[in-house]
Amino acid sequence: MMVLCMPVFFAGIVFVSSFARAHFQGRALGSNLFGSLAGDLPESVSLWFGLKLLIVLAAIIYAGSALSLPPRTTDPSFTITLIR
Repeated sequence: MMVLCMPVFFAGIVFVSSFARAHFQGRALGSNLFGSLAGDLPESVSLWFGLKLLIVLAAIIYAGSALSLPPRTTDPSFTITLIR
């Protein structure tokens, strides 16, 4: 039974650490609440209409995300440093 509670436990740790990193701003809390709403809405849709509609909804969300990405830069001086 304890294993089933582990995802919620670690999600709480991630939330508190990221909330502290944002210096406990209301914007961080609001974006977390919006994210939970945006995640629960497709779950409810799947319960009402079935998993086939959820797959279509997920494909639409992923396509919208891919289309909203900024264009890739071709500037060779543009690099992302992963190690600081």
